[in-house]
Amino acid sequence: MTSRIITSFPKGETPPSIWDEYDWFIKNREMLLEQYGSCIAVVYGQTVLGTGATFEEALENAENNLPPELKTVNAIADYIRPAYRLRRAAPSPIREQV
Repeated sequence: MTSRIITSFPKGETPPSIWDEYDWFIKNREMLLEQYGSCIAVVYGQTVLGTGATFEEALENAENNLPPELKTVNAIADYIRPAYRLRRAAPSPIREQV
């Protein structure tokens, strides 16, 4: 069965709505993490359509939740996880070799 949910696009042909979905996803990461835990989420229309432990599971779940009147949708699939802050290590001073 062909998926009605499109999550990848040719280089340079990403629909503008995808960036809005990513912005929403990032801004709501903490709320999504509390609600769904760590998992893969498929997002369309700033709504989580489906989740799963794997991409395939999340996509199948999203397909089941997609209203039948929608033929195809452009969505994102991303991993819900805590945002980790990276610490940048200061370089060591260069010591002269004797």
